[in-house]
Amino acid sequence: MVEVDRQFVFAAVADERRRIADVLESLDDAQLSTPSLCAGWDIKTVAAPS
Repeated sequence: MVEVDRQFVFAAVADERRRIADVLESLDDAQLSTPSLCAGWDIKTVAAPS
């Protein structure tokens, strides 16, 4: 069984979340209001933090 370095995984996830946040921050209102693949939901709604 492969042992996972928890600190490595935590850092990788945090880095990816920052990249996603950067992409979302760069979107304008028209892009955020684009329909997503979730019926009835736009990009802003799908990407909004809970």
